[in-house]
Amino acid sequence: VSTQSTWGEARTGDMRHTLVGHTSIVYGLHFSPNSNHIISAGDDKTIRQWDAHAGVKLCVLVGHEASVFRCTYSPDGKLIASASHDGTVRVWQAKQGRRICVLRGHVKPVFSVCFSLDGSRILSAGNDRMLRVWDWEARREVCNIKEHTFSCCFSPDDSEILSASRDQTIRLLRPNDGSLSTRAFVGHSGTTYHATWAFAGQYVVSCSGDHTLRVWKTASGTTTAILTGHTQSVYHCSIHGNMVVSCAGDVMKLWDLGSLPML
Repeated sequence: VSTQSTWGEARTGDMRHTLVGHTSIVYGLHFSPNSNHIISAGDDKTIRQWDAHAGVKLCVLVGHEASVFRCTYSPDGKLIASASHDGTVRVWQAKQGRRICVLRGHVKPVFSVCFSLDGSRILSAGNDRMLRVWDWEARREVCNIKEHTFSCCFSPDDSEILSASRDQTIRLLRPNDGSLSTRAFVGHSGTTYHATWAFAGQYVVSCSGDHTLRVWKTASGTTTAILTGHTQSVYHCSIHGNMVVSCAGDVMKLWDLGSLPML
């Protein structure tokens, strides 16, 4: 498969673009901070950067030795970090796609990666059941937390970590002591592959092997909306403003959360 489609699903339903380039499954994607670009991570070992408005490919980042599961922009949009089945996290210069460094420490595939708010740290989650925090400029690991997880991301103020897991739940952890928060998100009926913050941390959006995305209220951990339309496991979702882009197999869908009445 080599195409991905983006849609407006929540209330409108018009397809925006079909993004052609990957030669196999797309596992991850992310909007740039200014919403002008999208990066996608694929089973074909590449990261591809797209013009979100025109739907055209801008560049291809090559270097990973196995499938790339996740990719993300730094908060200023100047850097890209990627996580791969080859056990590495890689940092790239976004404008030209040049590799800056390779972070090694995970002993099994790396499923997830994200930047801290100031861009100085990177958080990664691997199949070795470890969350690792990196000082990427120094090329060193700062700390780690043992937690079974597929996905991880810092909270908007960097005080907590959101962790999505194969046990079908989403959890909140504190990176200073590795303790589990009392807040848990339960409702998916399949592996929870990814979770991300929305609306300044007031909500969480997750995607799952049950083919759905869910929108949760952070304070209570309750589901406020279930987004249906995918026919395969949803591996990743990325949010910017009201818009969420999700991928399942070779299909990407674009959702407008602003049209949901409870938001």
